[in-house]
Amino acid sequence: MPSTNEHGFINAEPVAVLIKKLGRKGHKAVVYVLIQWSNTIKEEAMWELYTNIEKKFLKFSLEA
Repeated sequence: MPSTNEHGFINAEPVAVLIKKLGRKGHKAVVYVLIQWSNTIKEEAMWELYTNIEKKFLKFSLEA
């Protein structure tokens, strides 16, 4: 049985980085990554901050 969080949702893990892009957050330049998650199909990938994924998923390779 898959692990769940405190709200009962299945914990998703990143599967692949599909695209990287440079963007802005406020007045700062940041890197976004398009992440395919373990509980979704490729077409439902989501943009995430590179630094957030890097901190939360230490063993996941962010090389696209």
